Amino acid sequence: MSRYQEIQNELNAVSPAPLDLPKLYFLGDTGAGKTTIIRKLLGTEESKFPTTRQKRTTVAPTEYVIRNGTGFDLTVVLKPLSEIEGYVDEILKDAIGKFYKDRSKEKIVKNIRQTSDQRFRLYYLLSPKFSEEIAAQIAGLLPDLEAGVRAYQQDFPEDRDETGIFVEFVISELGNSYSDIRSAVIEEIQRLTSASCDGATLEPEWRLHKFETASKDKFVKK
Repeated sequence: MSRYQEIQNELNAVSPAPLDLPKLYFLGDTGAGKTTIIRKLLGTEESKFPTTRQKRTTVAPTEYVIRNGTGFDLTVVLKPLSEIEGYVDEILKDAIGKFYKDRSKEKIVKNIRQTSDQRFRLYYLLSPKFSEEIAAQIAGLLPDLEAGVRAYQQDFPEDRDETGIFVEFVISELGNSYSDIRSAVIEEIQRLTSASCDGATLEPEWRLHKFETASKDKFVKK
């Protein structure tokens, strides 16, 4: 059984949809208006839910079930911690490599926004202030990066122009100076997850979190 089917089965068990409910699938390019149509169907245009902006698009499969009755509920899938750690590593190492190349402190915050293919977006989670703090720590790695690259150039003089490869090696050898940055980001993600999901945090395995309320306003805010 695929993980997608496993998750779908769990979702059906925790939050079953009414039987024989018609299904509509919205497919289209970014900015095509999918979310705008969903707002109209949900009657949430005034509350501007779901959120839609040019730089804040829907990045995960989302299902809305509209049915008669009272009460509102939502169920979210929390990814495994190891998967999130992998995304964070990818983003941070890419940002560090770009900083070594262009030496632009101003670009670091931009470079830690998301994975290169937009699979995972940190800027949905991290506040501007927190992002600036992480950027400052990355900028502080420059002396260690330069020293490490020089050492590799001395050890492999015939490849001294392969700076990009040397930087990758050095990043993997930074030790605590890198792991402290990584840990700070993971801890912030866990803090935000706990605050949003009533104490639930990311675990080794994926898990579901369900929220129920009789208030439409509380539902939209959550």
